[in-house]
Amino acid sequence: AWGGFPLMVQTVESFTGVRIDHLVIIDFAGFQEIVDALGGIDIDVDANFTSIHPPYRKFTKGQHHMDGQTALDYARQRQQFADGDFTRIRHQQQVIKAILDKATSGGLLTNPGKLNSFLKATANAVAVDKTLNIFNTATELRHLRSENLTFITSPTKGTGRVGSESVVFPDKEKAKVFYDAVRRDAGAEILSNAK
Repeated sequence: AWGGFPLMVQTVESFTGVRIDHLVIIDFAGFQEIVDALGGIDIDVDANFTSIHPPYRKFTKGQHHMDGQTALDYARQRQQFADGDFTRIRHQQQVIKAILDKATSGGLLTNPGKLNSFLKATANAVAVDKTLNIFNTATELRHLRSENLTFITSPTKGTGRVGSESVVFPDKEKAKVFYDAVRRDAGAEILSNAK
């Protein structure tokens, strides 16, 4: 809010000690557009809950096919869960994997024509920095599958309040070891440090 994306990158780099090479920005409308352009995604909902946003969708445990609006609503929910933002993070990661699954199952990433058409159709949904070529990046990642992805949350000491604000307290000692492994691209070490 105060310094835009340059300040966000500077803040993340300062906290992690890891250089941010590229930036990709997708807003809510863009998120919906991407999911809809794929024909929707399949999500395995892990618990029953009702959205806090109109039209107050009821999500029931089990497999669901979601359009863009529904997937966005699912990925935004946090207030209904004991661990709030951490459930929201897990749901967002679940949606990212579902998007990748849908893109790969339809041959989107392995067919240059389909990929080009998809990127043109969703061009307004995504903003990238000046040096990132989204077509080349997607082509380079054409063999990536969701089962190859591991999402890890920065090490924390839990949550609490600072004044009137709800905050997550970083575990600075574990984070230092973790981000040092990330900086060195030490895959197995990153995973073991995340436990």
